Amino acid sequence: MTSSLIRFALLAVVSFSLIPFSWSAPKLPPMKAETSSWKETGRAEESEKLCLALARAYPNKVRCQSMGVSPQGRNMRVLVVSGSGVFSPEVAKKKSLPVVWIQAGIHAGEIEGKDATYHFLKEQLALPARESVLGSQVILFCPILSIDGHERFGKWNRANQNGPVEMGWRVNSQNLNLNRDYAKLDTPEVEASLRFMEKWDPQVWVDLHTTDGAKFQHDVALVLPSTLVGQGALKTLSLSLQDRLMSGLTRREHQPLWFYPEFLKTDDPMSGIEHYPDSPKMGYAYFAYRNRIGILVETHSWKNYEERATATEHVLEELTADIASRGKEYVQTMKAADLAASQLAGQLYPLAYQIKGEPKTYDFQGYEYKVEKSTVSGQNWIRYDDQKPTVWKIPLWTENEASKSATVPSRGYWVDADVAPWVGAKLSAHGIRFEKLKKPLSGSFDVFRGTKIELGTKSVEGHVRATWTGAWKNEQLEIPADSLFVPSNQPRIGIAMYLFEPDSADSLASWGFFNAWTEQKEYVEDYVLEEFAREKLNDPEILKTFLEKIQNDVEFGKSPEKRLWFFYELHPAYDTKYRRLPIFKG
Repeated sequence: MTSSLIRFALLAVVSFSLIPFSWSAPKLPPMKAETSSWKETGRAEESEKLCLALARAYPNKVRCQSMGVSPQGRNMRVLVVSGSGVFSPEVAKKKSLPVVWIQAGIHAGEIEGKDATYHFLKEQLALPARESVLGSQVILFCPILSIDGHERFGKWNRANQNGPVEMGWRVNSQNLNLNRDYAKLDTPEVEASLRFMEKWDPQVWVDLHTTDGAKFQHDVALVLPSTLVGQGALKTLSLSLQDRLMSGLTRREHQPLWFYPEFLKTDDPMSGIEHYPDSPKMGYAYFAYRNRIGILVETHSWKNYEERATATEHVLEELTADIASRGKEYVQTMKAADLAASQLAGQLYPLAYQIKGEPKTYDFQGYEYKVEKSTVSGQNWIRYDDQKPTVWKIPLWTENEASKSATVPSRGYWVDADVAPWVGAKLSAHGIRFEKLKKPLSGSFDVFRGTKIELGTKSVEGHVRATWTGAWKNEQLEIPADSLFVPSNQPRIGIAMYLFEPDSADSLASWGFFNAWTEQKEYVEDYVLEEFAREKLNDPEILKTFLEKIQNDVEFGKSPEKRLWFFYELHPAYDTKYRRLPIFKG
């Protein structure tokens, strides 16, 4: 090339570089929320189209994936958004990129999370890379978890909520509340979301809701159960994140709360609020027991739709900015939490919590109200005057302690082969590690036998709940082949304990999955037991025990059934599996 041609080429490059570069974001279909001035929300079809449109518009930053199919056959979509183009969980882990899961519409009438997050993502994707938070994290966004419930559309589905004009229904098409299903896993929606998330193992999980309840000034509440049940660095990070979120939202002129605004008595704000950990059936709490940060976001139902969406978007902006600036801390903290959880064998693990200590007085931003006797219902009727803001000095309980605990087994749990297929499917969805026994295992194991079983009197989420009273006792046992072994030395042992320990309100036993084991299936006639009893009473030890029970237990002494049952338990025909949980430990 001649020198003149070289000079011409250089001049052309320099001249081109001086031309101003104009970036315009790809044109995307508008949302119903945007075109209606944030008074309406779109249907599921709009969400599906927008998910696909974002993936087409930003092929290097967005994937629109399916995580499963709803009971009515609808595609359950998840957006994978990565400014750095990382769409592989393995690559994200290798690069120590923090991952955050955001879900909306678990209660599909509380739907501003869907529109707010879409708006947030569109704004972030349109920014130059250096200004966006998307390059330093991976965002997984499920716009509508209860998509069948979302399409049960109506104007009065949320009568005590200020917009949108129409919205979805609280529960799914099977009439089940998805936000009560994170332990028992009855619903395909929750199970599919956990299986999808298991691949990515997000450090932070966000659930977007709207409150019910009283009228007050506060517009958003953020609840982080890991501030209560987390240990070590996880608790420290959770508390500092909570403080930063509260400060950031306050600077933006919101009135945030760090506890759920539900009064002990619905119509009495002065009854106060108790702040303590929920059980894993609730999604936001579930992730704290998985050694992660779960965040429940609750905007206030009496704020209008635009105000609630704005508050939600501001939460997401504050949170993702924090994750972007502290990404490595999030990743390292969760690794440390998993390691610590894998070393709990022999230690006490809480299975339920209760309030302790005296309340503090909290300045709650409310409104003046009157309580008067209703001529309609005959009960007290509270009437709020939202034109007269005031401060309610309410009692707030924040200290808690374990009300039930169990010792983490030294080796682990075994699941009897009789129930292993369906229990194993649940364990797999939870990400709980287990292995199948290739041959029978004989030895000494702890076995739980119920001495008293109380069944609920009504259906709860499609189940008849059961309360098992009894104790774990050591027995010689042969555990059959194809049973499952769940080792204690794993990060999810806490979730396993909530599923297996009968004292847990979210155990498989408590949810009634083992109710068949409470039913007596075979019998011995009374006249046969009468003869058998006389034979056994020839044994001095049995005679002594029998007479002591008559003397010391009035109910036993008066009951022919209980007296004969004493001998039935000694009879060779007695069913050794009756009231015995098909879960063992040791």
